[in-house]
Amino acid sequence: MERTSATGLGLPRPAEAAGLGVAIGDSRTPKPGARPRRAKIRRTWRRLARHTGLYLKDDVVTTAQALLSSDTRRPQPKIRTPKLIDLEIDPYGMTIDFRPVPSVGRDEFERQLPHLANFWGMVRASVTSPTPE
Repeated sequence: MERTSATGLGLPRPAEAAGLGVAIGDSRTPKPGARPRRAKIRRTWRRLARHTGLYLKDDVVTTAQALLSSDTRRPQPKIRTPKLIDLEIDPYGMTIDFRPVPSVGRDEFERQLPHLANFWGMVRASVTSPTPE
């Protein structure tokens, strides 16, 4: 996959078309602690997204759920979180690329950005969105 980007974030072109880039800056350079930090972000992302409201509650019942559920109990809704596409650590911090879900886009990420940066222990944070070509 070619690593070219119109936004300068280094996103692959398909991710630019469908994704959202969150650039979280850190004044520290990537040192031996960069790998555990990357693992922590990947491990805790879904739970953190649910706690900060960056999710979509999908109430649409699938055919299989309708057939397998009983008459007295309604199937549980699915919780969909933005998919973490790529996580890159560079000398200036890190860039995290997400694939948004309906009703969770740039505005929601901007509102929750201080909480994300605080949880991950970052100094600076910004949200960027790729422009289509």
